[in-house]
Amino acid sequence: MVLMTGIKGLDRLGGLPKNSIIEICGKAASGKTIFSHQFLTYFLLHNPKARALFFDVDLSFHPELIHKILRKFNRDLLLKNVLKRILIVSAPESVERVIKILEKNLGKYELILIDSVSSLFKEPLDEIGFKEYMGNLIGLGMELRKHSRFSTILVTNQMRSIIRSSFSDDNLIFDELWYAEGVIPALGKIWEYFVDLRIYMKKLRKNMGVMIIAFSNSLPETFSPFKYVDGFLE
Repeated sequence: MVLMTGIKGLDRLGGLPKNSIIEICGKAASGKTIFSHQFLTYFLLHNPKARALFFDVDLSFHPELIHKILRKFNRDLLLKNVLKRILIVSAPESVERVIKILEKNLGKYELILIDSVSSLFKEPLDEIGFKEYMGNLIGLGMELRKHSRFSTILVTNQMRSIIRSSFSDDNLIFDELWYAEGVIPALGKIWEYFVDLRIYMKKLRKNMGVMIIAFSNSLPETFSPFKYVDGFLE
């Protein structure tokens, strides 16, 4: 089963797969937060009994943007109804805190969002140690995988720069997109095992961009152009 997003190009590709872990990655100001708000609003608008759990790691949640999106669909009178079905966890202090909240809410929310997942790991690796870092990363991934049986999960992820010379010829086929872009999604290869669909958002100019399906279990590995129209993605 798939879920529509209200973003024309992406919906023409088939929408987002339900009960899966979806990652939206991209550079700063590429539209990741707008995407998460738009999908959240569209989901709750078309699933009137559903609830959402939003981990607002970057303090990026904006109720006024929800209101603006509802006005776009001529449904702004439903603002209170939509907002009361969103539980906001503001600036969770650690990965462990997120995992504990998830453990207590298994099966209670039809949609789970984390914006952004990489910000949960902002503590320098040399300070927390590699073993603890990997334990937190795998622990979060396994917990989200458990929730994907009951919920659709959307996470945003940031990008980090790469040194092109560090890529060997053996890696170029698999990583040619990132090699060309000069950036790669944060959290590394281990994190990819927990993601069902990765969409890379790239801004081309002021009001235009492209969504690239980097990998997917359900969608073709292709791209879809989109426009920024009055603060929305179309």
